[in-house]
Amino acid sequence: MMKKTVLILLVLLALPLPAHADVIVEPENAFYQRHRGEMEYEQRGYYVNGEDGWLPVVEEPGSDKVLWTVQNGEVLRIMFLYADSWDFWGVAERRTNDRWESGWVPMDRMVLKYDAQSFEEDHSFTSFNGTFERVSEAQTVTLWTYPGSGEVAAEWDTESVMGWLGNMTENIQAYDDPDGREWVYIPYLGGIRNVW
Repeated sequence: MMKKTVLILLVLLALPLPAHADVIVEPENAFYQRHRGEMEYEQRGYYVNGEDGWLPVVEEPGSDKVLWTVQNGEVLRIMFLYADSWDFWGVAERRTNDRWESGWVPMDRMVLKYDAQSFEEDHSFTSFNGTFERVSEAQTVTLWTYPGSGEVAAEWDTESVMGWLGNMTENIQAYDDPDGREWVYIPYLGGIRNVW
């Protein structure tokens, strides 16, 4: 009997378990690959603020090889940060001709775009104790980057959003804006992060 029980346990342990992990997309960049362990994950938007009204995106930190240029005021998504002896650099990507290319920019020429993380740092939240009756009556649900941003992150069908909300049984964060509207924070929904 003992051998049979051990065998059953071994078979059960060998079965694959469902995985629930996010994938962090890494840039296809030789410098990044060589220094992967020295990178800090960022994934935030920054406005370009070059000295001459534009900023060169270079092959690697400190390089003179310009891959492309970006005009001041444009937003670059900085994926990872790297610190060399004196400076911070950010790796950004852009899509051209159905392929992605990445390059580096000096972070002292970038200005952080106010985002959900900034909003979280500036505000306090409460626990949501209400119901989602109004949400369930809508045909689609608009997901915003943060309350009052005016920036739509996505629009989802109500059933998917209600499924996520139904699975959340505790610790749902909420925010009451100055106009008396209650916002609910959704940390992750189908590949979209940090929306309201």
